[in-house]
Amino acid sequence: MKSTVKIILQTLVRALLGTIPAFLLAWLLLLNPFEHEADFALSDFYIRTANRTSPSLLHPNIVVVGVDGLNRMEIAHVTSLIDALGARVVALDVFMNDSSPYDTEVLASLEVCDHLVLPISLTGADSASIFPSLTNARYGYVNLDSAREGGTVRSFTLLRDGMHSFASILAGKNEPVTGLIRFDGVEFDILSPDEINGDAVRGKTVLVGNINDFSDGHMTPVGILPGVLVHAYTARTIMDGCTPRTWSTWIIILIAFLTGTLILWQHTLVSLKDGDLGNLCSRVVQICLLLLLYLVGSSLFIRQGVYADFSLPIVLAAAVLLLYDIVHGVLSLKKIWKKQNTPDHE
Repeated sequence: MKSTVKIILQTLVRALLGTIPAFLLAWLLLLNPFEHEADFALSDFYIRTANRTSPSLLHPNIVVVGVDGLNRMEIAHVTSLIDALGARVVALDVFMNDSSPYDTEVLASLEVCDHLVLPISLTGADSASIFPSLTNARYGYVNLDSAREGGTVRSFTLLRDGMHSFASILAGKNEPVTGLIRFDGVEFDILSPDEINGDAVRGKTVLVGNINDFSDGHMTPVGILPGVLVHAYTARTIMDGCTPRTWSTWIIILIAFLTGTLILWQHTLVSLKDGDLGNLCSRVVQICLLLLLYLVGSSLFIRQGVYADFSLPIVLAAAVLLLYDIVHGVLSLKKIWKKQNTPDHE
């Protein structure tokens, strides 16, 4: 009995000590530049899972109007009509750059709007826009957050460089807050200009933009979406207060360390007796723990609105066994070399 307890304690200490270098290896793997270039986030899987398993309801307060194929004069008339029908906010997600013979009429049509929000770019892409001459409108930046140029849009920032974002103005929030966009759980009523009526837009937040413009497509966790829909989902996230809460980094580190130690401890215990069978058992335990982390993370995200980034525990679960195999292999080669270079004393 004492011998068994001693073996268990010894292997536990070895597992704890072995998890430390594996933890450092996992951290370096997550920080390497290739990982950032891959543009991967565990939240993408959670959102896709939520999208598949959660019913999508029509959002009661946000409406999107598609103006594909309309010229700027027609777009201005549609926008002013929505405002006149009593929309809470009408947001025009269309840049009108360069001049045209109809700009005076376009501006006159937009000038009568009382609840107009217009786009502005923080990169200066709107320098030729005809909108800045309008004094009745509010302006919000439309630069979407992503880890790199053309990357996946998965988060938002309400305030940047002293300018409020498009979505924050629509939601009526101006605090300098950031968070993940919820792309799951809701759909939006998408109207054509012919379908606009008072009942459809009165008292609602209405976004006007191009739905089928491929040049304005953005990669998101649920696929490529037009910019106007990304703004709609962002405004919904802010407006409904459903931004996922993020678990503390220290909690994630503790879970990662416990996961790595458990896997390495079990692997050390079983492999002492069962050899190859023990290795198979260790791989099964590893896969089960990875599946458990995914299921727990998805459940927290969907049911509790909590984002638990288990990337570090998942990578560590692989790193501990990788280092174990490397050390075990080196020791085995050392024994073979020593045996081959030791004189045979009969």
